[in-house]
Amino acid sequence: MSRFSLPRPLLRGLLFCGAVHGLLLTSAVNAASSSQETVPSMISSQVFTSADYRSDKTYAMFPRPESSMAQHILSLAPVDNEQDYRVEVMIGKIGAADCNTRHLGGELITSTVEGWGYPFYEVKQLTAGPSTLMACPEGKTETRFIPMGGFHQFRYNSQLPMVFYIPKDATLKYRVWRAAEHFQTSSSR
Repeated sequence: MSRFSLPRPLLRGLLFCGAVHGLLLTSAVNAASSSQETVPSMISSQVFTSADYRSDKTYAMFPRPESSMAQHILSLAPVDNEQDYRVEVMIGKIGAADCNTRHLGGELITSTVEGWGYPFYEVKQLTAGPSTLMACPEGKTETRFIPMGGFHQFRYNSQLPMVFYIPKDATLKYRVWRAAEHFQTSSSR
């Protein structure tokens, strides 16, 4: 489980907004009571390959990962009003990149476990994708996360694990979003 710590004034100031599927969303970061407190993660994760795969009754119905793939299982903690939360997922690779904005090509496919009806998600391969073409300083690169293009957001449901199959050399990142408490009203001037 990952944990992070931010000063209280910064936490109050954090407001990630965006219109996603017609919803105004804010990050699920809760204000800490002191600058030393941490906010526990709402998601725990496990990663399995075909070599170290372990079946558990909560996710035994999902397919075993293929030899070139890793199975990422996200277990969501129960929260009040789950309909107000969303999980955003980014899939990509860590690699050397210059000053250009880069993305990887790939497709996130939704499949269903036969006989159960539970969804799982697959990215079969990641390929070189679009990039800006800025003139960067010669030989200046940095190691960073290069994401697959697209915006992938899912309904928060603590009753089912979120299961992803991605290439072994890929990375899965996630964060939780929470809807603003009140709806804003659009009005004419």
